[in-house]
Amino acid sequence: MRGHIRKQSPNSWGIYIYLGKQIDPKTGKRKNKYKTYTVRGTRKQAETKLTEILDKINKGIFIEPTKITVEEYFTYWLKEHVKPNLSQGTYVWYDFLARKYIIPHWGYAKLSSISAYHIQSPMNEIRRKSFYIADGLYRTMRAAFNRAIQWQFIYKNPMEGVSLSGKNEQKRKYRTLNPEETLRFLKIAKKNSRHYGIYLCALTTGLRRGEILGLRWMDVDMEKKIIYVRQSLRKSGYNPVFDIPKNRRTDKGVAITNILLKEFKLIKEQQDIEKNKAGQYYKDYDLVFAIPGGRPVDPDNLVQRDFKKMLQKAGLPAKEIRFHDLRHSVATLLRALGVDLETISEILRLSSITIAESTYVHPTVEMQRASIEKLEGLLEGVK
Repeated sequence: MRGHIRKQSPNSWGIYIYLGKQIDPKTGKRKNKYKTYTVRGTRKQAETKLTEILDKINKGIFIEPTKITVEEYFTYWLKEHVKPNLSQGTYVWYDFLARKYIIPHWGYAKLSSISAYHIQSPMNEIRRKSFYIADGLYRTMRAAFNRAIQWQFIYKNPMEGVSLSGKNEQKRKYRTLNPEETLRFLKIAKKNSRHYGIYLCALTTGLRRGEILGLRWMDVDMEKKIIYVRQSLRKSGYNPVFDIPKNRRTDKGVAITNILLKEFKLIKEQQDIEKNKAGQYYKDYDLVFAIPGGRPVDPDNLVQRDFKKMLQKAGLPAKEIRFHDLRHSVATLLRALGVDLETISEILRLSSITIAESTYVHPTVEMQRASIEKLEGLLEGVK
């Protein structure tokens, strides 16, 4: 592959890449074909650009620059990839970040030319105001640009060079329950809450809140002691909305314990009583966990009016523990019991073992002590 440079005007240089001889459709004759690019700056900068383009062409990684802007790309990405393939909640979150931050800050830029240099300064400013938003932007933009690479709009993700200052220090903290706290919490909930089954399900399966509240009887196999996560509750009320689960592995079942199976049977008996009592007024969504009239349990009411109260009754720090921490507790408890990361990843339906290790398993003091004791045993000969 050959190319040359020609001066167009002061501080403007034309780069010409020779593509070989091609037939002119108008004349039918063969003629030299070139692809041209313009570089504004010095001749040395133009030469560097020419070398870069030729090197990429020879390596087979060159992607012809597109005129599409970041705004146009994100609009297309949201419509053609996120909306049809990901959950409604994810789409709403990505759409919010795009409209509120990405397009106002970077929408004008050409997708093919945006770099970490353009992204870093505005990201720092957003980070100073809200780490939560900055972290969300970082993850969203990284995912979007990765898709752009697959679609061959760009060849490298500009987010690779972006530093999210303070990311490790500001990492979201999880307050997991240890075995004693888990048992104490469940005993209190069983005695005082209609929603004991929800908490038992969370602490024995690791399902997310929306997945538990969207669980249907048709998705429960009592004989095989397996449940299938096929929908997730997104909105409760008179017109509830159900969504696809965050992880789409709906064909893979989740094993349940005998204690949870027993609780399911008790819940089913109680629901049958409530159905008979309500008659035609019962709104049957086939939900395992429902309010007396059949409608879904409201997620916010569950947490604020019941979950937090049960934590307080159990003597646990209600302000520190979120419902989602129960999912993390399952991973940590299983790891402490010696369950391997691959199995934990399967139970929680995670996309990789790495996520289980880095995000869900939180080493406890007891786990650290057990490891130190092993080290101590190794060093016995020093005494």
